[in-house]
Amino acid sequence: MKKLTLVVMLLMCIVLVSCGGGEARKVVYDTPAEDISTDLKLETVSGGVSLNTSIDKSKAYSDVKIASNPKSTLFYNVVELDDYLNNRLNRFQVNALFFNASIYSADATSFVGEMNHSEYGITNEKVGQTFSISEGDLLKKSLYGSLSVSTSVNLPEGYGKVEGKKAVLAIAYLPTYCIYNDGTQDYTRVFFMMPVYFSFTYLSNEVLEDTNFSDIYNYQVTLVNGVLPSASAANA
Repeated sequence: MKKLTLVVMLLMCIVLVSCGGGEARKVVYDTPAEDISTDLKLETVSGGVSLNTSIDKSKAYSDVKIASNPKSTLFYNVVELDDYLNNRLNRFQVNALFFNASIYSADATSFVGEMNHSEYGITNEKVGQTFSISEGDLLKKSLYGSLSVSTSVNLPEGYGKVEGKKAVLAIAYLPTYCIYNDGTQDYTRVFFMMPVYFSFTYLSNEVLEDTNFSDIYNYQVTLVNGVLPSASAANA
């Protein structure tokens, strides 16, 4: 069931909450389950460093944080594709992961804008991780500079099942902690696990053939109703 859930997520565009006209804004805070918070070092992210070190906090602002050692928080997830490779399945959505389905779309747009900012956004230099990609290689893509909550990806031509190997889509994520403040209080405090690299590759003897993942933590994601498990869900 977990594999199916993850593949379904790869087929879905993320739909976030719109802020309706005249409605009172709600506070949206994350409460990650303790095990995933520990495994993904989320306290080092929420207590990390702001991308923009010169935020004007006298008015409404968005603040995106990453760990002081962001490379140490990178993780990757593998989705097996063999059961789904057919003529009907040739497009995927590489989606950000998050704990809260109530994030306002305007906040998400602002956060992503900070991540892709030309002066202080998320880059391979800032993360300390460069992904090696040969010219013309359509099986791999680095997303630095074009981070998004949902990226549409076509199945590369010629990629398919190989005898004795598992066809997989491997995705590397960088945890970020995102805050929206209206100038008086924090209304949004949420984690976004942002895809920074993906690869259509193969598992051979349970080892990924794409060596870009060799020094990144493998964390197999479990989703609860399409989102990462929160403390409340874990205790339910």
